[in-house]
Amino acid sequence: MNVFAMKATYPLDTLTQQELTQLCEDAALTDGVNYLEWMHEQDWNEWDTRGFFVFIYDEDHDRLVAALSAFDAFGLHAYEWSMVIEPLYRSIGLEEVLIDGLKHGLEERQATGEMAVVNQRQEMKQVLEQQGYVYSSSKLQMMTTAQQENDVEFNVRPYQPDDLQVVQQMMSDGFGDLPEETEEFIALMDEESSSHVFVATQQDEVVAMVTTAVLERQLWITSFTTLASKRRQGIASNLVKWVKNEAYRQQLESVRLEVETENIEALTFYKQAGFEVVEQVDYYIVK
Repeated sequence: MNVFAMKATYPLDTLTQQELTQLCEDAALTDGVNYLEWMHEQDWNEWDTRGFFVFIYDEDHDRLVAALSAFDAFGLHAYEWSMVIEPLYRSIGLEEVLIDGLKHGLEERQATGEMAVVNQRQEMKQVLEQQGYVYSSSKLQMMTTAQQENDVEFNVRPYQPDDLQVVQQMMSDGFGDLPEETEEFIALMDEESSSHVFVATQQDEVVAMVTTAVLERQLWITSFTTLASKRRQGIASNLVKWVKNEAYRQQLESVRLEVETENIEALTFYKQAGFEVVEQVDYYIVK
């Protein structure tokens, strides 16, 4: 068998899109995984998408048999990646070739980090461990419909520099972030046109914040926290309603987010807010 690997960037040409679609559909029949979503099909035509692909072709049959998609979803210079391999070509070392191409691509782009994203139904654990990755965490992807809510009880506005101190406090209380980490995060979000930082106010006091990103016709909640002294007062529920409104206003299809499987309190809250679990995702990082 003669195979060769190559890297490609966005946008993909028409022929490559057709080949990748066929590969994803063939693999989906065996695995029951929506590989088109995992390989970010809706962004294949976009010039400004941050990411790249590694492709492996079977030269003897002139056929695309494996692909890896590395995607900087939120413009933070950290890439999440997934792979898909034609079932008949598995367990012959193509996984290692894809990961080798990934490493070269990350080095070329001076990436600040990487994380393998694996559907729980994919048999990738052994391969990743052999390549120096370790299990990091599992998250549940949750989704609710974009819809108009009429009873939001406070104001929401874009983040302003004067909000930094209270936002740093909320990020520390909610996630344990250091002040400089919050400042860097906000700066990176500001650089990405599809990402935004919003704060909720009551009587001109900032009481909560949410960061969002538009990705594949969906509004993602990328972080969400409330001032510690204002919790359990319905503020979080109202802010979720505002996000649904915002997705509806932008004519997007849904609101999505990820919650760690161990975070029972957050899972319970989002279920009560109308979110449903659509998929479990496992994350692996380099040792």
